[in-house]
Amino acid sequence: MSRRYARREATLGLMLFLSLAGGCVSGEAATGMAADGPLGLGLVSPSRDEFGLSGGIEDAENRFRSAVQIEIGSGLCSGVLIARRLVLTAAHCFCWPSGPSVRSMDKTACKKNVVVESVLYRSREGVEPWVDRTGGTVVVHEGFRSELDVAGGRLFVKSKVADLAVIYLEKELANTSWDNKLREAEVLLNDEVTVVGYGAVADEPALKGIRRFGSNVVAELRLSNDRKGREIRFRFPGAHTHRGDSGGPCFLEEKGTRYLVGINGGYVSQGATESWFTSTSSYRDWIAKQIEEAKKRETS
Repeated sequence: MSRRYARREATLGLMLFLSLAGGCVSGEAATGMAADGPLGLGLVSPSRDEFGLSGGIEDAENRFRSAVQIEIGSGLCSGVLIARRLVLTAAHCFCWPSGPSVRSMDKTACKKNVVVESVLYRSREGVEPWVDRTGGTVVVHEGFRSELDVAGGRLFVKSKVADLAVIYLEKELANTSWDNKLREAEVLLNDEVTVVGYGAVADEPALKGIRRFGSNVVAELRLSNDRKGREIRFRFPGAHTHRGDSGGPCFLEEKGTRYLVGINGGYVSQGATESWFTSTSSYRDWIAKQIEEAKKRETS
């Protein structure tokens, strides 16, 4: 049962480029060249979910109430609540090059204030979801940087490091939960995971703002360009991400516990057949620090 309600089209040029050009995937992977610092590569069998994430399963039963929607001007990203008033998402949603001739990004030119929405779907047909909204302040990971390049007349992501940001919310959002359990161990090749986002439907790009989820399996783990953090890749078939899903969570269910294992860094523009996520295992200390800071702000 689908509750389709349209959101505004994303018109931020750089956000469109980032969403289409590759999120946290390296330029070598985006152009089909050899990857830098691979941790391993494994062929995978088809996932049990044959639908794309954004065209697949609507979260009508509110299984993923921790996943939120982020409005950045007229653009859209996704995120996940990791504390009562704290959202974890992707840095590239908010940042841009500091000048027209600059081919790099870091935390120096990033949007600071955004709007975050929570969504609770209703059980009756035709009843609109219950949406709550609040403002928030963005803090980008201090190590975030991304190198850009031009190929075929378009910009693409050549490299990316620490593609993470948090949003400190002005108030607690209604009808939510939060997911902040992180694994010390990295995911493994062929682990089945669930990805969640509010992005566009693959065959209906104007239709967005609906929380959807789908499954896929880990196809590759790779060291990021600083050789500290890691990136997780998913392959076709299975769930994949589209414009507006950037910053959304990736979960691993293990022995009845849901772990947050990745944050969506965008998708590779190869027929939407690959998706890349920043692994949260490498950034456990930074995430824990942000959670503690959020608790202090609540009591101040």
